[in-house]
Amino acid sequence: SLGSLTNVEQLDLSTNSFSGSIPASLGSLTRLEQLDLSTNSFSGPIPSSLGSLTRLEQLDLSTNSFSGSIPSSLGSLTRLEQLDLFANSLTGSIPSSLGSLTGLTQLYLSNNDLTGAIPSSVGSLTRLVQLILDVNYLSGSIPLSVGSLTGLEQLFISDNCLTGSIPLSAGSLTGLSGFYISSNGLTGFVASGLGSLTRLEQLFLYENNFTGTIPSSLGSLTKLDQLRLNNNRFTGPIPSALGSLTGLDELYISDNCFTGTIPSSLGSLTGLNKLDLTSNVLTGNVT
Repeated sequence: SLGSLTNVEQLDLSTNSFSGSIPASLGSLTRLEQLDLSTNSFSGPIPSSLGSLTRLEQLDLSTNSFSGSIPSSLGSLTRLEQLDLFANSLTGSIPSSLGSLTGLTQLYLSNNDLTGAIPSSVGSLTRLVQLILDVNYLSGSIPLSVGSLTGLEQLFISDNCLTGSIPLSAGSLTGLSGFYISSNGLTGFVASGLGSLTRLEQLFLYENNFTGTIPSSLGSLTKLDQLRLNNNRFTGPIPSALGSLTGLDELYISDNCFTGTIPSSLGSLTGLNKLDLTSNVLTGNVT
């Protein structure tokens, strides 16, 4: 069996048609640094014995049919840089023990059936570049500790059941290029601090329950190419500061409660490919 190959440092079985469960004996391969079982038809639980592979730097079990919960023993893999469990049928909550993986740069848990809150321990993963948790059933609020992830470039938490407001600490994520929190149950105002995220290229806030006005500070996000604020409860005028976003390709602000006229500054957005202002309370002349 593969469990007897105790000198193996890399095991790659990806992109085949393997099925069945992972043998617990893989936990005997204590010299493994890379384990890639992605894109197969493996099923059953992720064996907790994988927590014995303390030399692992990459663990990729994505695109399979694994079920059950994420074993808390994975928190022992303190050398991990990449943990990819994308596109399985995993349930239960995200174990707080993953906060021990302080070397992680990539954490992919999207497209599963995970529930419960995002553990505040994720704030310990200060080397994270990508945090991908979208398309699950995660609930509760976005933890304040996310603001500690100052090296983060991609934050995907859309298509969940999150509530509460965007934490003010999110304004510390100045390295973000993609901020995706759409299709949740988020409420409250959009804080002006998001204007500090000047490296943003995509800002997706659509399909939530945000209220209040759009802060004019969003006009500082001059690298944006997609801004989607549609399907919320925003009120007040469309800020003229959005005319500063001259790199925009898509601007969606439909299905809100915006009032007033279309600001003439939007005429500066000469690169726009898609502009959607439908289903608001806008008035005046279209020029």
